[in-house]
Amino acid sequence: MCHKATAKCMTPTDAGLSDPHGASAVQPLGTQQTRKLLVGIALVVVVVSMIVGLVIGDNAQAVTDRFTLFGGMLTVPITPLHLAAYGGVVSAGVLSILYLLIRLVSTRDVQAKL
Repeated sequence: MCHKATAKCMTPTDAGLSDPHGASAVQPLGTQQTRKLLVGIALVVVVVSMIVGLVIGDNAQAVTDRFTLFGGMLTVPITPLHLAAYGGVVSAGVLSILYLLIRLVSTRDVQAKL
């Protein structure tokens, strides 16, 4: 930003603008902060899955009293608590497998910082 009459140029700092690479720039999360964030997100997902299981279990009792899994090898009674537990276990299992796969891949990546 130059003033035509005086031919003086102002820097972004002089103009009151912050430097995008200065102290106000967004800093990347550290390893421990990232892990805490991922665990927090996983807990929220598991709790939401359990709440959905409670609602579905409450409504599904009017239709049937049980359902089978794995080709009839496992029969689960339909109650709100059973479906909440099932939803929590399945969500936690899927997220754990995903996290372990990420850890496995990051050990092979030379640029990863774990």
